[in-house]
Amino acid sequence: MNPEPIYKNNCKYYPIDGQELASVTSILGKVLTKGKKIDKYNIKVTLDYLKEVGKLTPETLSTAYTYAEHNLLKHAEVGINAHNVVEEYLRTRKVVKNKYLSNFIDWETESGFKVKKMEVFVHDTRYKFAGTLDLIGEAYGEPILLDLKKSFGVYLSHKLQVAAYKYAFKKKLRIGVLPLGGKNKFWLMPEEEEELYTKAFLHLTKVFHILEGLGEL
Repeated sequence: MNPEPIYKNNCKYYPIDGQELASVTSILGKVLTKGKKIDKYNIKVTLDYLKEVGKLTPETLSTAYTYAEHNLLKHAEVGINAHNVVEEYLRTRKVVKNKYLSNFIDWETESGFKVKKMEVFVHDTRYKFAGTLDLIGEAYGEPILLDLKKSFGVYLSHKLQVAAYKYAFKKKLRIGVLPLGGKNKFWLMPEEEEELYTKAFLHLTKVFHILEGLGEL
């Protein structure tokens, strides 16, 4: 049974063995800034809203702030729904009309993917991080740890995230990311790069905990 998460400083933590282990996504969200296109997208739609309103007043600025928060929540909900529809399909094999599921099924057919486990909680007490990986299975004839994204591409944060999950999972298998927003963009991490991405994540984890100790999160 997965531990119930707790929240502080806008970060998610899991209480395990007397420690509070930060979630992988919280670590990357706080420390990693490169490639955070969601921030740029949210700024753009908020400015578009203000332009449509046509004037800046305390009232419109307050409404714009609420609009920005709503947009971020909506963006997160889309990601959750993309994961849920794929996992429901893998459990029941029931096909529903959904672009994310359609793209997943196309890749499943191409790769011969066979699911073994879903939603696997992993953690590491040495570096004090934890998280839930999406899928464990076989693809292209090899065991694989697979992370699903609703995006059109694969970004640095995605690569670091799957490297972290494999480090905590401690099994010999390949790691990949499948962006469900578009077709034929599955990314399989080259084996010679796994150690580098893992080292990068572990260094970011150290920075996160140093900033946490300084009260700068």
